[in-house]
Formats: sequence, C-alpha cells, structure tokens
Amino acid sequence: MSMLVPGYEIIRDLVKNGKRVDNREFIQYRGVTIEKEVVPNAEGSARARIGNTEVIVGVKLDIREPFPDTPNEGILICDANLDQETEAEIPSYKEALEVARVVDRCLRHSGFLNFSKLCIEEGKKVWAVNLDIAVINHDGNLFDAASLAAIVALSCTKLPKLEGENIVREEKTNPLPLKMDNIPLLISIAGVEDKLLVDPNFEEEQASDFILTLGISEGRICAIQKRGLKGLPLSKIDGILDLAFEIYSKQRESVLKFLNK
Repeated sequence: MSMLVPGYEIIRDLVKNGKRVDNREFIQYRGVTIEKEVVPNAEGSARARIGNTEVIVGVKLDIREPFPDTPNEGILICDANLDQETEAEIPSYKEALEVARVVDRCLRHSGFLNFSKLCIEEGKKVWAVNLDIAVINHDGNLFDAASLAAIVALSCTKLPKLEGENIVREEKTNPLPLKMDNIPLLISIAGVEDKLLVDPNFEEEQASDFILTLGISEGRICAIQKRGLKGLPLSKIDGILDLAFEIYSKQRESVLKFLNK
C-alpha cells in the first residue's frame, strides 16, 4: 500500500459511523463510463472511467513463434504504461505492473480468449495479443477499471489481414475469437473497520485494512489478489464472495448492454 493520506483517521471514523467520504452506500459503485475505439492506431481499444479513475487499454497484434509447451495456441501479453504528464495521482510502476499481472491472470484463466484459434501455423506462427494498460488518472480501484477497459478493447478488436509474411493493418478481417459467455471482470472490495466497501476510492484504499480483488467469470473465480497490511478475517470471506458475485452480475450486464448497442 502507498503511504497514508491526510484524513486517514477521518475516513475510518466515517466508516465506523456507517458513512463514506463521498457519501456513497457501502455497496455502491461510483459512476462508470466506457468508450471504445479511442486509440486510432490500435487493433482495438477502450477507455473506462470509474469515478475519477481513468484507464485506457489498447490492443496490438503481431505474429510470434508459440511457446514450446503450447505450440498451437496464441499468446497474451499484458503490460502497464503510466501517463506521466497528468497532474493527477499516479501509481508507482510496481503498482501499475501488479494491475497488469492480475488482469492477465483474470483473462488467461477465464477462458474468454480462445487461444487455439489464434494459431496460424502450429509450432511456427501464432497471433500475439499485446494488451497495453495506460493509467491516465488514479483515484482508486485501478483493477476494476483496467479489467472493464480490457474486456471492451478485446471485444472490438479485429485481426488484421495477412498477406504471406506481412501484416496489412489497414485491412481488418475477423474479430478476435472470444467466448462471450465467459466475460471476466475484476471486482475489488476493501475492508475498513470491520465493514466492506465496494469500489474503494484512493483515500479509502489508503485507509483500508485489506483489499481483496476477485476475478470472476460466469459463476466461478478465475483470479484472486489480496493487498493491505492486515490479514483477511475468515468471518468475512462468505460476505465478500456473495457481494463480489452480486456486483459482477450487474457489471457484466452493463458491459453486454454497452457492447450490444
């Protein structure tokens, strides 16, 4: 966790009294907005805002040799990129890289990407999906914002045309092979003063005892990341799981509604 922000005790006292610093309910998400195709030179891209947190994800495709243990499967590479010009709160590179790794695990273990259909020539050539996560503004809950942007960016990505060994990026062919029934999303819940807070903002993250981020895909957990200095009480696990699955269902419905516009 980052160093404590001013108002640490104020935030914890508010939570003790059933309130949040921004007047939300404990299980209330901030406003969410999503845009797609925001990076012109990418094969797919999206911007997600959760409150004042803003993340852009761009997808680029290239051809690589497959890994020896998966000769007939494509490759997924997730990386983090910090916008150093913004005046807003910026995470450390270590924190941003952690976001990229958790998004990677969530996507990889959800079955959302059909890696076998990204094979061009077994053992020799496959599509590599390069997913770049750019943190534009950090006001808490980068994980959820990054996963939202990643899913939308991948959903609007199209494979460029192949002419022999050359990639013709100006000409698109088929969409990425995705299993839309397996849409994965990250859901983050913070523990503060024995209470559970959905979608913690930056101040709440700094004042929290722990933050548990769950990657959920159609009724199952595909990734887990725990942050914070204190342990996760066993008595809280069932409540966190129930709350996370409830939030996932709402977020998934919103994503599908956006994609089906």
